Amino acid sequence: MAVAAAMLALVQASCVHHKPLEAPEPPVDVPKSFVEAPEVDPAEQQQGPDRWWEAFGDENLNALVEGALSDNFSLRKFWSRLDAAQAIAKMQGASLWPQLNLEAGVSRTRAAVSTAGVGRTVRTNRRSVTPAASYEVDLWGRLRSLRAAATLDAAATRADLDTGAMSLAATLAEVYFSIVEQRARLELIEQQLKVNTTFLDRVRQRVVLEPDKASALDVYQQEQQVAATEAQLPLVKMRVQVLEHQLAVLLGRPPGSVAAGERSDEHGQRKTVDRGTRKPTRGGTFKQSLDVRSDIPDLPASPAAGVPSDLLKRRPDIRAAELRILAADRRIGAAIADRFPSMKLSAALPFQAEHASAVFDNFVSSIAAGVGLPIIDGGRRAADVDRNRALMAEQLDDYASVLLTAMQEVEDALVQEHRQTEYLKQVDTQVELAVKTHREARTRYLGGVQDFLRVLTALQDLQRLQLLQIGEKKRLLSYRIQLYRALGGSWMSELEVMKPRRGEVE
Repeated sequence: MAVAAAMLALVQASCVHHKPLEAPEPPVDVPKSFVEAPEVDPAEQQQGPDRWWEAFGDENLNALVEGALSDNFSLRKFWSRLDAAQAIAKMQGASLWPQLNLEAGVSRTRAAVSTAGVGRTVRTNRRSVTPAASYEVDLWGRLRSLRAAATLDAAATRADLDTGAMSLAATLAEVYFSIVEQRARLELIEQQLKVNTTFLDRVRQRVVLEPDKASALDVYQQEQQVAATEAQLPLVKMRVQVLEHQLAVLLGRPPGSVAAGERSDEHGQRKTVDRGTRKPTRGGTFKQSLDVRSDIPDLPASPAAGVPSDLLKRRPDIRAAELRILAADRRIGAAIADRFPSMKLSAALPFQAEHASAVFDNFVSSIAAGVGLPIIDGGRRAADVDRNRALMAEQLDDYASVLLTAMQEVEDALVQEHRQTEYLKQVDTQVELAVKTHREARTRYLGGVQDFLRVLTALQDLQRLQLLQIGEKKRLLSYRIQLYRALGGSWMSELEVMKPRRGEVE
């Protein structure tokens, strides 16, 4: 009765010392709204598609994202980590079940025996079969806490996988639209080169026909403009190829195995290359050509930013931080329980005999129960409790950091998109004015009332602004992609069907 009363008191003490945490409270103040969110009537604001890349209406982009989510090796690494974490959780859960072992052995002994001065050798063979069972009674919930912690770790690992998928989709979209940008630049530079070459012919003709109104200097200056325009082509083509390499790696393929662009037919006309077209490279492998648009799309409708508290549900990195706090809390409970007595039950049923046929004729059964109480351990168990509490404090700080970063990413993306939209309108205005300026300067030059320098300056300004306009349109797309990523989503739950099969031959 005294032992039972003491154990009951310890149970009550353990409950007082640690109560499992149900859900962590945000360690920082979460504002009621985003500062940079546009003021829109809630009835008119629409939530963007969960699979946000589909909002751009580009089937090529959709197919590439789906392929990367299935074949990207960095994402596959997360699946392997998840398998390992789930296996660890299963191992921890196994401790709650009785353990049954079966041991079988054969032994032979040889002894020298002397009887009445006569020596002889006695040989004995022994065969044994011993089933043994053991079970630790989880009095204080230590084993259950460890199992819960491992299960929460596995859930956090799955949230890490979702975070990786979220970042992968955004990275691939960035690379894809960067290729689109470079294709648009290439097309514009080719148009500018054609315009510059045509105007060079006009200047040369004027030098011949009207030498009093034009000079060789005008020709040299325009030739320099043609050469400067043509010099941009290799650099743009280089950037396209580098981006193709990045795209191939994101798709889980070797660099150089993917070509994104357009080809020309035998008449010099552009034609689209169908997806799936493959041609051999000098390395002996096959290059898959993907048709990529050469115009930068307009922004889809703005997604509803919601409120900051929505991020707690939509951001997998925040969810992973919460789960790791709960796992650390369960390990504190396990460390506290480890300071209390433990009870183990064991049973054995050994069979043994000299001959195999008689092994099961004789046996001796044993059943035992033992209670262990730590008395002096040099403060090891108390230090383990302190260590786990410190680890939980670290997880709380990490949770606060992740939450603040998530809110910052949304605020940054909102203000960047808003200001970039304003800036792009100004760039568009500059392009319109540059077109008018160039047209007027060219007309006045051909009319003989203005020198060539002003025409050249107007032409350079116009072509510079046209290239700037393409780059700023792409930058606006990048800010929208960052906003989509910052807002998170629930589409990552569909990744289970995309999980690669182990040993799959591609």
